[in-house]
Amino acid sequence: MKPWAKQKGFTIVELLIVIVVIGILAAITIVAYNGIQQRAKNSQRITTAKEWQKRIIAYTASNSAYPAGTIGGHSCLGSDGYPTDLDVNADVDCHSSGNVKHPLAAINTAYATLGSLPVFPGDKLESGTGYGTVVGISVRSAETLDPAGTPKLLYPMLYYWLLGANQDCILRPVLAPVTGGYQQTSANFTSSSTTGTLCIIALPDPANL
Repeated sequence: MKPWAKQKGFTIVELLIVIVVIGILAAITIVAYNGIQQRAKNSQRITTAKEWQKRIIAYTASNSAYPAGTIGGHSCLGSDGYPTDLDVNADVDCHSSGNVKHPLAAINTAYATLGSLPVFPGDKLESGTGYGTVVGISVRSAETLDPAGTPKLLYPMLYYWLLGANQDCILRPVLAPVTGGYQQTSANFTSSSTTGTLCIIALPDPANL
């Protein structure tokens, strides 16, 4: 008898086991890769948000006020990298598909006096909330309440989103919506869905800078 005649191949059961093991390993690899990719993207978003926060505080400290148009408005910070398809107009869009915002030249021109504007990642994400598709970083004014519920003056706040649920916004202080306006919260994010985390960060009173 020839030596190779006694050799046996894999049985169907053995092949199935190998296929299942490979599938499990592939699934683990994909999940791990997606997690790494999400952390990298969020890190980039947070880094740029920090740059904007520093830029805004530096400008406000130097001028004892926010740029004209900041109070009473809500607009995109910067314009590079933003999409043009959140609404029917071919212009620069940010915030959300349910409430599209655009850059305000006066604000961005003022902040550009301190150097080139930080570029927030322009990739969109599905918020999983009433905001719909969200993108970019924006500045908005709204009434901020102290812990006792007493209204304060209107001061701007940063809006941006992170990928994934319950992410730490890193920037502080975080604001949460309450009756009559917004209030600082001990939570590390404003709100969250299964796919995205909303960060609303309070900007300072010029008198305290």
